[in-house]
Amino acid sequence: PRSTLFPYTTLFRSAEGKPAAAGLFKGKWSMVYLAPADCAEACRQRVYHSRQIRTALDRDARRLQRVYIAPDAAALATAKAAFSTEHPDLLLLADTGAPGSRAADFFKEAPADALLMVDPLGNWFMVFPPKSDQVADFKGVLKDLKKLLKQSQVD
Repeated sequence: PRSTLFPYTTLFRSAEGKPAAAGLFKGKWSMVYLAPADCAEACRQRVYHSRQIRTALDRDARRLQRVYIAPDAAALATAKAAFSTEHPDLLLLADTGAPGSRAADFFKEAPADALLMVDPLGNWFMVFPPKSDQVADFKGVLKDLKKLLKQSQVD
């Protein structure tokens, strides 16, 4: 993985068209999902699993934010309609960057439907590719995140 994601955050927009906060990835651990244009079943399952993982972190859940990055405003509007009720903590953003400066370009080394970890300094450092055994996938990600948050001094 490459280092900082900060140059890209200025290109993210909310469903209302507002720019993402400059410190979007500052001070919190972030679980990022780079969504496809059409969020079909595999996409919905990854969003669901990210919520279950965050919930299972118990008291450490507040230290982790979930970020959904749609490829454009239309895909974001669809995602907002699909997820805003069941996933109120999910930060929904659209990537409005030009080709070559989009989140997909930054995360191009990651497999499709992977959950991507960004540290509190905005550095991408970990990839959780999807596995066919969803229970093992959930347990593996949860185990890694619990270790990470236990060792981290960032509250």
